[in-house]
Amino acid sequence: MTQLNSIIAINSYVPKKINRYEVAGGCIVQGTNGAGKTSLLRLSLLFFGVKPNDIAIIAGKGNRFYDYYLKTNSSYVAFEYERLGKTLLVVVYAKMNGELGYRFLETAFDEQLFVDEVGQFVKTEQFKSHVQAKLGVRVGNEFSWSQYKDIIQSGIRKPMNTPNAAEINQAKVLYSLCEPNKTIGDVDRIMVSIISSKPSLQSVKALIARDLVGLEERLQHTTYEGMYDPKQWEEQRTLLRQATNLTEKSDFLTQMSQEDAVLISIEQQLSGMKRAAEQLLAEHTSHIERLTHQKHEDMQSLTRLEAEHLQTMSQLEPSLSQAKADQQEKRNRIRHLEHKRDAYQQQNVEGLQLQANRLE
Repeated sequence: MTQLNSIIAINSYVPKKINRYEVAGGCIVQGTNGAGKTSLLRLSLLFFGVKPNDIAIIAGKGNRFYDYYLKTNSSYVAFEYERLGKTLLVVVYAKMNGELGYRFLETAFDEQLFVDEVGQFVKTEQFKSHVQAKLGVRVGNEFSWSQYKDIIQSGIRKPMNTPNAAEINQAKVLYSLCEPNKTIGDVDRIMVSIISSKPSLQSVKALIARDLVGLEERLQHTTYEGMYDPKQWEEQRTLLRQATNLTEKSDFLTQMSQEDAVLISIEQQLSGMKRAAEQLLAEHTSHIERLTHQKHEDMQSLTRLEAEHLQTMSQLEPSLSQAKADQQEKRNRIRHLEHKRDAYQQQNVEGLQLQANRLE
C-alpha cells in the first residue's frame, strides 16, 4: 500500500513554527480567512511532482514558489508517506541558486530532524550532516525537481547512458510511488487541474490519449529492459496485444493529443493575457490612487488658503474701515474747497482790482 500520511511545513509560510497536517484516510481543513487552508492544498501538489513555480502561478501570485513557502535558509516542506509498509520522508528546501532540492529519508517525521540542540531551525546547508551525525538517519542524494518527478511518478528504469541513471534507478526502487515498469505520468497535470478549481474531463481524456499515443515508445523501452526475463516477456506480449487493439484508434488518439496541445497553447496565451490585464489594472488602480491622493492634497491646500484669506480679511477690516472714512473726509474737503473756489471766482476779483487802481 502506498499513501501520503502527512504534510509538514517547517518554518514555512507560517514562520518560526512546525505545522503538521495529517491527511491519511482523508481530512477536513478548517480555519479563518488567511489561515493557510488553500496554501496547504496547493502544497500537496509538490509531493506528486508538480513544478514549484506552476504552484505559484495557479495561486495567482507573481512571486516564485520559494518566496512564499521557503522564505529562509532554514525553511522546509516535508511529506511523510507509506510505501510497501515502510514509512518514508521527502524533504524539500531552497538552494542558493534559487532552485529546489529534494531528499528522501528512510524514517518517519521527527521535529529533531529540523531543530538543533539549542532549539534553532537547522540551516539547509547543514541539514544532511545534522541528520546523519546527530540522529544516525540515512539521507539520500539531493535531486532536482525533474529528477524527483521522474522518481516519484515512474518505476520505469532509465537507460544507463543517461545522466545520473544509477542514482535515479536506485531511488525508484526505494522511493517511487509506482511498481517496477509502471508509471503515473501526468498525475501532476491532473492534480493541478483539480486543485486550481478548473477540472476538465477533456483534459483528462487528452492525457489518456497522449499516453496511448506514446505507448509504442514505452513498450520498446520496457521490452528492451526485460527481454531476458520470461515474466517480463509475457507482460510485454499482453501489452502488445492490447496495443494492437488500439491501432484502429490511433488517428483519433493522435488528433485528440494534437487538440490537447492546441488547448494548452490557448490556455498559456489566456494566462499571459490575464497576467497582462492584471498588471494593466494594477497600473490604472495605482494611477487612480495617486490622482485621488493629489486631489485630497489640493483640497487641503484650498481649505488652508481660504482660512488664511478669511484671517487676512479679518485683520485688514479695521484698516479698511479707517481708509474708507479718510477717503470720505477728503472728498468732503475737496467739495468744500471747490465751493470756495467757485465763490471766489464769482466775486469778479479782476474788476475790483481795476477799480482799486483808479482810486487816489
